[in-house]
Amino acid sequence: MTEYIYLFFAIMFGSFVQGVTGFGVVLVSLPLLSFVFDIKLLIPLICLTALIINGILSFQLRKNLDGKRFLIMLGASVFGLPLGVYALKTFSEAVLTLGLGILILLFTAYMRFTPRPTKELHLAWGGMAGFIGGILGGSIGANGPPIIMYLTLQPWNRDKIKSTMVTYFLFASVFNSASHAVSGLITMDVLKAFTIAVPATLLGIGAGVFCYKRINDTIYRKLASLLVFFLGLAMVVKTLV
Repeated sequence: MTEYIYLFFAIMFGSFVQGVTGFGVVLVSLPLLSFVFDIKLLIPLICLTALIINGILSFQLRKNLDGKRFLIMLGASVFGLPLGVYALKTFSEAVLTLGLGILILLFTAYMRFTPRPTKELHLAWGGMAGFIGGILGGSIGANGPPIIMYLTLQPWNRDKIKSTMVTYFLFASVFNSASHAVSGLITMDVLKAFTIAVPATLLGIGAGVFCYKRINDTIYRKLASLLVFFLGLAMVVKTLV
C-alpha cells in the first residue's frame, strides 16, 4: 500500500512539472519511481499517464503549434520506435536505468551552457531529433531529451515551444503505448497502477498550468533544468552504488 501512495505523489509531482515546463512526467516521475518499482512496469505506466497530460496541454496550446516541425519529428519517431521496444525487451533494468540517468545529466548540462537561440534550425535536425526520440521512447519511455533540445534551440516564445513539444509527446505516447500493448508489456499490474496515477495526474497538471501562467521565461528554463539534473544524478548513483 505504501508504494502506491509514493506512486501517487511521484506522478503528481511529475505532472506538476510538466504543467509548468511542457515536460516532466517522464524525466521526473520515472527516476523517482525507479527507486521502488521495476522499470519494465514503469515505462508502459508512464506512457499511459503521458497520454492524459499531453492531451490536456496540447488542447490548451493548440493555436501555437508549429505543424510542419511537429509532423517531421513525429514521422521520424515511427522509424526509431521499434528499435527502442527491442532494447526494452533485451537489456536489463540496471542498464536502462543507468542509461536514462546519464542521458538526463547530459541533457541538463547541454541546456545549462547553450546560449539563447537567434536563428531557426533546419528541418532536418527535427527529423534526427524525432528518430532518436523514437528509440528512447520505445526503450526507456523518454522521447523528451532530443525533442526538447531541438525545440528550445528555436528562437520562439515559450507558448510555441511548449505547444509543439506537448503535441509531439501526445502522439508519441500513443505510438509508444500501442507498441507496448502489442509487445505484451501492458499487464494487469500496469493497469492497476494506472488507476492510481490518473487522479494524481489531473491534480498535478492543474497546479502546474496555474503556475505556468505566473512565471517568466527565465524561471521557466532554470526550474526545469535544475529539477531534472538532480533526479538524473540520483539515478546514476543508485545504479552504480
